[in-house]
Amino acid sequence: MGMNEARKPGRWWLVLSFVYWSSATVALLLFWDLFPKQARAAEQDSAAFRTLAGKHLELVTDLPPAAETDELPAVFDAAVPLWAAYFGLPREQWQSFRPRAFLIKDAKRFRQAGLMPDDLPPFPTGFQRNGRIWLYEQPAAYYQRHLLLHEGVHAFCEQLLGHSGPPWYAEGIAEFLALHRWVDGKLQIGINPLAPEEVPFWGRIKLIRQAQQSGQLLSLADVMRFGPDAHRQVEPYAWSWAAVFFFENHPDYRDTFGFSRQLLAQGAEDFSAQLRQRYGSNWEQVELNWFVFVRELEFGYDVARAALRFEPPRAQEEKTPVVTLRADQGWLVTSIPIEKGETVRLTAEGRYQLAERPAIWWCEPPGVTLHYYRGKPLGVLLAAIVPDDRPTTMTDPIQVGRRLEWAPGQTGRLCLKINDSPALLADNAGTIRVRVEKSPGAISPKDRGMHP
Repeated sequence: MGMNEARKPGRWWLVLSFVYWSSATVALLLFWDLFPKQARAAEQDSAAFRTLAGKHLELVTDLPPAAETDELPAVFDAAVPLWAAYFGLPREQWQSFRPRAFLIKDAKRFRQAGLMPDDLPPFPTGFQRNGRIWLYEQPAAYYQRHLLLHEGVHAFCEQLLGHSGPPWYAEGIAEFLALHRWVDGKLQIGINPLAPEEVPFWGRIKLIRQAQQSGQLLSLADVMRFGPDAHRQVEPYAWSWAAVFFFENHPDYRDTFGFSRQLLAQGAEDFSAQLRQRYGSNWEQVELNWFVFVRELEFGYDVARAALRFEPPRAQEEKTPVVTLRADQGWLVTSIPIEKGETVRLTAEGRYQLAERPAIWWCEPPGVTLHYYRGKPLGVLLAAIVPDDRPTTMTDPIQVGRRLEWAPGQTGRLCLKINDSPALLADNAGTIRVRVEKSPGAISPKDRGMHP
């Protein structure tokens, strides 16, 4: 073999060179093919999200532009000063409060973008943690705002107050301060909703009405015992809201309930016990008022006018006491004791107003039989008993009319009321006088019953 022949590369080298350069070329082609696709995918993911900035909220969403979505930061900005005023916080404490919220249509997209951490617990509608809020798209603009405000209250309490209180209070105050009206760019919170159409998909009063029908009403003590897992179901949200709404609107209990804000600031571990102690010996009356409230709750419930009135003790026992009842108020708990086994004769007289528009609607104790409310004539006189052995409850009302002879069958205090919606007491006027006679023994068959 000559020297020139020895320097020529072998066939194996030509094969390796071909394989090397072919592989490099393929890899290069693949790289240039994949890179634009990955870049385009990243650009598409970025384009899928919009950031809506407000003074007190940064909102990231994959929803398309729409007025009810794009105004959410403005709603939130309007709420923050109202929450601060409720909790009594100075401006310098809350002016930099600005959580970040994620309004979600496609959860998978948010997870792929790293905007929904893997350790988030499952949640059906909304969740808040460490100043971050996650919300799913809702079927109504009202409830979308409500949900954002609800989770916003949680963030506000945790970040600015350091505490949220026990479960019933944390969720109840969030519901109370999220329930709102948003009209012409102005926000009102803590409202008394007048009709279900005003708060679509909210559903809290509906749940309590269902409990009325099934006889499964909770006491305030029951509500205050809600544990940390109770609100995985929707019903405790209704009861928690009702408790805060009741305390905030009842004329006798509103001021004392203000102590809850002090307890929250203190981070009191025995929050509920301390709050209850503030009502002292009146707690039994508080529970009785609550019982009547949840038994009769409906949209527009006028807590102040429907609040129980307790008649002061009479100077001396009268043989035939007379009770004066106002048509624009709720139940009157008289000081007249009723003993089991005795007959009670009630005789009523008076003329009173049930409405003033379009014309004054006059009524007398038998009521208006052309219109019924909760199964009884509108405006008819009703009676019930607060039993001595169950002083935080009231028996179902019975129809009195102009005259009734009645054997209650239990010992307790006599209660009287005009049959009308607790949401429609404001335009009632006038009084009714009821004479009460008691005698031992059963009612004779000829005298039993109601008289028109």
